[in-house]
Amino acid sequence: MFEVTCKNAGVYKEILKLNIKTKTITLLAVSLALMFALTPIPFVSLFLVPLLFLGCTQKWYIATIGGLMFGLVSLMYSFVVPVGIVAYAFMAAPWIPIVPRIFVGLVTAFAFSGFRRLFKGKGKMSRILPYNLAATIGTLTNTVLVVGSFYIMRIGNPYFPVNFYGHFDILFLGQIAIFAAIELVVANLIAAPVSFGVARGLRVGEFTPVLNANINIKVDEFANANNFGGTNLDNTENDSSI
Repeated sequence: MFEVTCKNAGVYKEILKLNIKTKTITLLAVSLALMFALTPIPFVSLFLVPLLFLGCTQKWYIATIGGLMFGLVSLMYSFVVPVGIVAYAFMAAPWIPIVPRIFVGLVTAFAFSGFRRLFKGKGKMSRILPYNLAATIGTLTNTVLVVGSFYIMRIGNPYFPVNFYGHFDILFLGQIAIFAAIELVVANLIAAPVSFGVARGLRVGEFTPVLNANINIKVDEFANANNFGGTNLDNTENDSSI
């Protein structure tokens, strides 16, 4: 067992920062790939899972970037595979699939942060509950903002593909309600547990290691966590004893 000096602590801090940045970039890339894979799947509301995951495990600006990516993917698929009235609505107003999704990432991140503080230290269920509540709010934000955008565009444009004044509109809103309910189930049964499990396994989000500069750091714990074995972090002077 040996401890590092203050100089070594600075080295550890830099390595920790690099590790966090690497994980963030990797998770963004994987989330983008999942968005491409899940968005075109019909009748399975899994497309929000990667965005909800980013909202629950990353900082608000990373979740916002994830929302922008998801919006752009949705818009692209609307032009590539224009199936259904929603796709034609996205093509008629390209901002609709983008702007609401940016807010979905942002709202989910702030909701998770708020619920985490609210339930902190209140039992085992308080660890997973913020993920469920944040995912639920993020899903409802997506539904409300997208459908609300359809309504705004319909008021200003009588030829907008989504019409809210006929029998077809009742069927459309009924379909939206059904899909919203499915999305809420997916958010709570898939997005929330996956976010919690991945965050805990990869040590991201609330499980990210935090360096306390006021205490010494045990190098062997850091080495074991990063597979460095007994590597010395400082080749200069290192007061250590095994």
